[in-house]
Amino acid sequence: MRAWTSWTVVAAVALGSLVAACSSDSGSSTGTADTAATGDAGTGSDTTTAADATTGGDTAAISDTTAGEDVGTATDTAAAGDTAAPTDTAGPTDVATADVTPPLSSCAEAGDCALAACQAAGGAAGCAGACVANASAEVKATFAPAWTCIDTTCFKGVCKGVSDATCMDDCVGQKCVMDIVACVATGAPGTGSCAGATQCFDDCKTAGVKSFACWGGCWNAMSAADQKRLEALGLCLSGSASSKPEEDCGLEMVKCIVGDKTGPGSCVDIMQCFEACPDKDDLSCISGCVSAATQEAQALFADASSCFGKDMAEGCIAKYMACAQPSGTKSCGEGLACIQNTCAGKDGPGCPLKCAHELQPASASKLADLMGCTIPCQDKCNQDKVCEDACTTKTCGTQLVACLGG
Repeated sequence: MRAWTSWTVVAAVALGSLVAACSSDSGSSTGTADTAATGDAGTGSDTTTAADATTGGDTAAISDTTAGEDVGTATDTAAAGDTAAPTDTAGPTDVATADVTPPLSSCAEAGDCALAACQAAGGAAGCAGACVANASAEVKATFAPAWTCIDTTCFKGVCKGVSDATCMDDCVGQKCVMDIVACVATGAPGTGSCAGATQCFDDCKTAGVKSFACWGGCWNAMSAADQKRLEALGLCLSGSASSKPEEDCGLEMVKCIVGDKTGPGSCVDIMQCFEACPDKDDLSCISGCVSAATQEAQALFADASSCFGKDMAEGCIAKYMACAQPSGTKSCGEGLACIQNTCAGKDGPGCPLKCAHELQPASASKLADLMGCTIPCQDKCNQDKVCEDACTTKTCGTQLVACLGG
């Protein structure tokens, strides 16, 4: 979609027609070059800013369960040269025919044992059973949900028959986070941040250390408050029915990144600051942008971030207008002029939303009505200029007249 370029084209057509014909049905057309302000961060990953401000090191990193040189898993979707993925991986209580492993003292040890054993056994049925046969009841109780989620929910569930290895990464990170956390948590928090933990999880993946112990190190290094923030994010991700759950968890991602830090900035300030970040996956830059704004602005940004990279007709214009928080004195026509004269050639929502911020609330509502009619109409034109002009001046003529009238 061409969302933000579209605002400037609408403004140009509308104002150009008004000057040329002084007609009540003069128009402006918009071609939307929808800018995914997160580098189409859409971090997932997307926050993270929010999400994918989805975060640069999205919690999906927890999920990284496949790679050629890394510790394998029973759920390995198998890159070239990897041991074949299992056709029927046994649950944690299955007992393998191999010798029983000596009792393990923690769930994390049992998890790493299972990963190694099932890689060596080529995913044979019961490959994980020996790792917990002599484990304590407590270890078995925390190991079972984590292993069941990895094996049943992901490998034999949503990723069954899927050749793309990122399916397992995403599934485990989005659906099994809290089960894994319950397995690796020591109950002795550290002093680290939620944002730092997301980078830690990503480093586990980057280093090729795909293990419960590595994930546990990341979780246990966080302070108790930040563990709660990551827990809230994990519960949101695992509870979402969306194919892109990170889009439902923007606020949780924002809170993970910035914690309780706030400043005087607005949602528009966050947008413009974010657009200025050289690297849209740079958590330090994103965190600086978000933490400099009020809690209200952070929440509005999180809501609007769910629209990054999406069709502007999907309720997104209202979310962007809410982010703009119109509170000025200018008319809708002046808003169009601002977009045309100031924002031409600029990608992203920051500039148009700043123009909208300067409007009277009633005028901003008229601008939203115009864009809400014109943009989806133009998206069907395949960049045909005649078609786009007709959208603004004819199909959406009523909204255009209302805007130019005030």
